[in-house]
Amino acid sequence: MLQIQTTQYKLKLTSAQERVFEHWLGVCRFVYNLGLEWKMYAWKQRRKSISQYDLMKALPELKKEADWIKEVSSQTLQAVMERLDRSFQNFFQQGAGFPKFAKKDFYTSFLIKQHICIEGNQIKLPKIG
Repeated sequence: MLQIQTTQYKLKLTSAQERVFEHWLGVCRFVYNLGLEWKMYAWKQRRKSISQYDLMKALPELKKEADWIKEVSSQTLQAVMERLDRSFQNFFQQGAGFPKFAKKDFYTSFLIKQHICIEGNQIKLPKIG
């Protein structure tokens, strides 16, 4: 039997680390809103639904156009697209409200899936340190 352990930590951040986290939140919010806009546009113009995988395939091209998006881990950006897709699934399957554009005060978390190193009482995160 496979067991997966999930752990949640409260981090004590320096002011520089706080700025990095705020930047990451901003990038994630931007990518979420852009993905929502693409999905809405595709449906209005062509009556075509865009999958989360189509949106994930567009991320490398988006990184070429905007260098500041490269500062966020690819897996974190993919998790943003999964989050957007989950909100659409909730809308269609469970009758939740239509997904809204993410506001600064509402979008307060991001996901880091891999490459987290715990050494003593320190946690090292990819692209953050």
